[in-house]
Amino acid sequence: MSIDYIINKIINLDPEAQIYLQPLAHKALSFNYAGLTFITIYCVFTGTYIQISSTKPDHVDTQITASANKMLVTGDFKVAEAIQELVLKLNIDWEEELSKYTGDIIAHQTVYHFKKLRLYQQQSASSLEEMITEYLQEESGLFPTKYEVEELMHAVDELRLDVDRITARVEAYDNN
Repeated sequence: MSIDYIINKIINLDPEAQIYLQPLAHKALSFNYAGLTFITIYCVFTGTYIQISSTKPDHVDTQITASANKMLVTGDFKVAEAIQELVLKLNIDWEEELSKYTGDIIAHQTVYHFKKLRLYQQQSASSLEEMITEYLQEESGLFPTKYEVEELMHAVDELRLDVDRITARVEAYDNN
């Protein structure tokens, strides 16, 4: 079983996926990951199917180069946006698919527990982010609070207005 077979099988679990594949018809993407080794993968979109290969196609519309800490997109950004829309709007009923193999009860319970786990992970990440922010702002004083930043921005705006007024007065004085 090839990777493009698996990807297309998953995409086709969403009956509306073809709508999001249409704008990608006859487009090609190269994806480079600069990790331990440099790997290039090419995706060619037919409008109904995605072909994945290590062989470079005749043309490449969009290039995505990624590393552990950054991503660079070059070429036709509309292709990148269409791929993002496909991924974000892909709506697969995993419970229905799982029930074909396990039955309704087990599928429901499995999906329910995965959703609870995902919610717990999101809440934990949010809580950790809040704790780190609070520590960096309140305890260590390394970063300003939102209120302190707003105060500084207000003071900068006031200073800018004062400078503009003084500049206007100096110009008026020079003209007289």
